Amino acid sequence: MRNCGIAELRNCGIAELRNCGMMVVGLWRVVLVTWIMGLMDGFQQLDGFGGSVVGAVEVIRGQDQVDESSEKAASKPYFEAATWPRNVSVVLGHPVALKCRVRLLGDRMLSWIRQRDLHVLTHATVSYTSDIRFSVHHIVPNDDWELRISSAEARDAGYYECQVNTEPKLHWPIYLQVYTAQAMIAGPSEVHVRQGSTLSVTCSLEGPQDGESALDWYHNDRRIDLENVRGAISLATERRDHFTKSRLLIPRADVHHGGNYTCVPTQALPVTVLVHVLNGEHPAAMQHGNRSGGGRRLHNVALSILCLIYWTFDHIIR
Repeated sequence: MRNCGIAELRNCGIAELRNCGMMVVGLWRVVLVTWIMGLMDGFQQLDGFGGSVVGAVEVIRGQDQVDESSEKAASKPYFEAATWPRNVSVVLGHPVALKCRVRLLGDRMLSWIRQRDLHVLTHATVSYTSDIRFSVHHIVPNDDWELRISSAEARDAGYYECQVNTEPKLHWPIYLQVYTAQAMIAGPSEVHVRQGSTLSVTCSLEGPQDGESALDWYHNDRRIDLENVRGAISLATERRDHFTKSRLLIPRADVHHGGNYTCVPTQALPVTVLVHVLNGEHPAAMQHGNRSGGGRRLHNVALSILCLIYWTFDHIIR
């Protein structure tokens, strides 16, 4: 086959032209693969996949033996922390569930114990109390164990324990608070106001109350202190027998006034309302999703695009 220069391209035969085309295709494939590999290396450095990770993998691969004591320790039951709350509140007469999550329970037994009298309420799935309000439920897929009280009474308040019969025993204490009432906020659970307009939220509490009862306001988990807001917020409280009402007033709502407002009684369950301050047609303050892992997502998207370019080009030139 003779060389096909640019000037002689018209004189090349069909077979020779096809061979020249295949050479060009091969060259483009090399260029594309080299480009993709270079970008892959750059994204790996961006996401932190460097030599330190490779070294760590080699160390893990080198651990070909595990001590027998470590295996036994890893097989012991344990409570999964931060899954269910350790402080639970309920209004008098309402149902409530105390929950714990136990991993690797195996052939061990779990019991629910009331601490004030050390009464074993349940053992495994069997109830050991004559109080029919109490029952135990095992949620198998999640390894959750629930002690349910169908109708809470004032005497139910106190500590309960989720206990596993290991040696030593595993304990997961939960405190149950029983309130006589729950605070109420008039209107919907979300309020929309325009910037510069008046924001008014009223919280009320009905039921038996002593002289020390109060209604405190919190904005995004921070207690509202009238001495620090310099007249931007005012509170008006009204008290009668078995009734307390508190009104929060902001004459000119601004962007920073948006968020959660919580009315917290001293002797009842709190209640929260979410306030949106609108600037024109759009909320002045919006929540944004977690942006962690953006480099990893960018890496995956770029890789998909590059592979699509390579596949498309390869099929076109064929």
